[in-house]
Amino acid sequence: MTVRGVSIGDKFTRANRKDKTPCTVVDIYTVTNSKGDIIEYKCIAEQPFLNQSIRFETPFTTVKRNKII
Repeated sequence: MTVRGVSIGDKFTRANRKDKTPCTVVDIYTVTNSKGDIIEYKCIAEQPFLNQSIRFETPFTTVKRNKII
């Protein structure tokens, strides 16, 4: 599934961070209203930190701008 040029499994670095640990897109949420119309998409990413995985919401532009090829 590709939404706005971002697909699950894309790797990127977070913007303006000293830490350049790669993050991975793990899910793309779809928010709908009662009629079934899509209101917005949310990009969920994951980053390793001290042997744990931290999940956070990130904008699609951050993923596209800082994508690791």
